[in-house]
Amino acid sequence: MEQPRDQEATEDHLEKMLVLYLAGRVAEEQILGNAAAGSGGSAQSDLAIATRLALDMETRLGFGEEMSLIYLDVKDVAWTLLSHKELARRVNSRLYDAEGVMHVALDDLAALVAPKQVVICEGNPMGSVPGKNTEHDARIYEAIFADEMPDTTFISAGNSKEVQNDFIGLATVLPKLASGMKIIRLIDLDDHTLTDIAAFKSKGINVLSLRHLEAYLYDDEVLTALCDSVERPEKAADLIAAKGAAIASVVSQGHPADDIKKAAGNIYVEAKKMLSLTQAGNDAPAFARNTLSKLIKPGMAIYDKLRKDVFGN
Repeated sequence: MEQPRDQEATEDHLEKMLVLYLAGRVAEEQILGNAAAGSGGSAQSDLAIATRLALDMETRLGFGEEMSLIYLDVKDVAWTLLSHKELARRVNSRLYDAEGVMHVALDDLAALVAPKQVVICEGNPMGSVPGKNTEHDARIYEAIFADEMPDTTFISAGNSKEVQNDFIGLATVLPKLASGMKIIRLIDLDDHTLTDIAAFKSKGINVLSLRHLEAYLYDDEVLTALCDSVERPEKAADLIAAKGAAIASVVSQGHPADDIKKAAGNIYVEAKKMLSLTQAGNDAPAFARNTLSKLIKPGMAIYDKLRKDVFGN
C-alpha cells in the first residue's frame, strides 16, 4: 500500500490513511474473532506501516501532541517506541482512534440483521468522538428511505474523492462480513462533467443528478410540504420566494445558482421566522436532518428523483 507523500500530509488526510491501513485488521476481528498475524508481524504489514505513519505524525510531520515544532527523523522505530513510553502511548492512541472509526461503522452493521445493501455516501464518518454533524448525509438518507427500504444501511465515508477511492476500505471490507451484500457508492454531482459521470458509473459509483443533497431537501415540493405540516399552506409561495432571494444572494457572491447548500442557512432562518417554527433544529444542518428529511415521502416527485439517483432504478 502506497504511503502518503509529505506534500499531501494534512493531519486529517493522515488520520484517514491510518483508518485505511487498519481496515483489514478490523475486518479480520469481525470475521474471525481475532486479527490474524498477517495484519501485523512484518515490516511490510499494514500494522507496521500504520505504526510508522503514526510515529512520523508525532515526530517528523509537525502534528505531535507535544513539541509539534521539533523535527525528529526516527531511524529505529522499535528502539524509539520501547525507549520512550509517553511517545509510544501517543502513537498507540492515534492507532486506537483510527481503528475505532472502522469498528464503529462495522459494529453498527453487526447490530443489524445483515443488511441486503449498504450505501456508502459522503459526509463525516463516525469516529470514537462523534461530532454533531457526524454521518450527516447518511442520517438524512436513512430518514428518507427507512420505511421503504428497511434492509438498506447508509454510511458516511468522507468527501467525494474518499468515497470514490474507498478511502477507509468499506467497499472492500463489508462484502466479507456477509455474502450477497450489495454495496453502492454514492457521490454528489458538484461540478462533475457528463464524461466524469459516465466514468464513475462504469466503476459502479452512482452520482446525484442535482449538485448535492440540500438541493433535494430544499426543493419547492418539500418547502410546500413543510408549510402544510404546520398548517400554514398559504405561506408556501412566500417561502419559495424567500428561497429564490437566498439563491440570488449567493449568486451575487459568485456561487452557482444550484448551490443550495450555500443558501440553506438563509432559507432556514426565513422558514423559522415565517412559520414560527420551534424545535425544528438549531441550525441549517440539524433542520435538514430533523425536519426536512422527514417530509420527503414516496409519491412525491422529489422522492422518486432521489430514489432513482441513489439506487439507479
